[in-house]
Amino acid sequence: MRSRWIAACVEVAGLATLALACGTSGSAGPASSSSHGSTASGTVQGTRVATGSGSSVTSSASTSSAAASVTSTSTSVTSSSEASSSTASSSTATLAAPPAPGPTNAPNGTATVTFAVSKLYIGDTDPDGTPDHSNGWTRYGFNIDGVASSNLAGFCKPVDNASPQQVHGEGPSGIENSWGHNILPILLGIAANTSTKLNAGIASGSYTQLFSLGALGAGSSYNPIASQVTQGGALLATPKFDGTDVWPSVQGTTVTLGSSYLTGNTWVSAPAGSSVSIPWFTLGSLGATTTLTINHAVVSMSLDAAHANATRGVISGVINTQAYIAQIKATAGTLDPSFCSPGNVTLESVAAQIAQASDIMSDGTQDPTQTCDGISIGLGFDGALVQVGAAVAPTSPPNPCADGG
Repeated sequence: MRSRWIAACVEVAGLATLALACGTSGSAGPASSSSHGSTASGTVQGTRVATGSGSSVTSSASTSSAAASVTSTSTSVTSSSEASSSTASSSTATLAAPPAPGPTNAPNGTATVTFAVSKLYIGDTDPDGTPDHSNGWTRYGFNIDGVASSNLAGFCKPVDNASPQQVHGEGPSGIENSWGHNILPILLGIAANTSTKLNAGIASGSYTQLFSLGALGAGSSYNPIASQVTQGGALLATPKFDGTDVWPSVQGTTVTLGSSYLTGNTWVSAPAGSSVSIPWFTLGSLGATTTLTINHAVVSMSLDAAHANATRGVISGVINTQAYIAQIKATAGTLDPSFCSPGNVTLESVAAQIAQASDIMSDGTQDPTQTCDGISIGLGFDGALVQVGAAVAPTSPPNPCADGG
């Protein structure tokens, strides 16, 4: 069973947005990046910042043994003394946000233009593709709650005595991405080529995300511009990403974005503070795709002058912790039927460690009197022109737990 569990872990390491911790011989459970914060060098995936105060905390997490990964439920998210003592101070710092909309200007194009995600950045590289397992996550996302990372008293309470410095550590300008900071290392510890495997699925036409901009003209600024986002199903061919691919959409995943806009050739799905929820594609086990809902989502991408390609895309939002854990448990049964058993020790330990990454309320706010019940997430992407084909039914992996395990 042990070898089957390890093999399954290697397969699921292609998930990108559905982390399942598992130990290999001599390896650790979840471990955080060694450092993070506004002192990290590199370009931030965001084009504008909003007024506020902010700083960040540099921390490192201790790595537990494989046995501890199975049995521990309260110590997986920890921080070193360096974390608690090193805070970047700047009362005049700004918080990361997408560019603000310009004046009202109706789009003047003649057709809807659709961009498909051609590459996804999950946080193990910088935006230019340079490997950066320690600080790559700090490049993707926005500040969601308006609270500066130096104000630990302003955040919700960590789950199960997790370290506040670790849980609420942020990237430059207050970028919030606890998924990348505290959960992504689980995947990278299992398979360092996680993003490579995920992007291989995009490159082969297995799945993508589609962003459709209505009546997009040649101008650089339109406000508003009616838009939609939907999951892309299997293309059944190798995509060319040259405008000729006819990519099917997945039924039931389309979200209308009535407040999106284009400013300086940067498209933004909605102003900061959005309550939009976006179903984001996830590579599930056995090659099927599942859906992870990112709430309070804000998406941006920079278009070239010809509006043929998109780069430096960002999706920022919040995952509901319990919904995320439920999805992990549902998927775990495809890895090994023993995980169908109620109260499975390994699976419950995984759930506890995931819960400890909660850094925000699920409604996108902070409440110091409440325990955090959401996980901030930030991803990056590039995109290219495609056409949208007929809608197809969603697929899901087999569920061996459906018959009781």
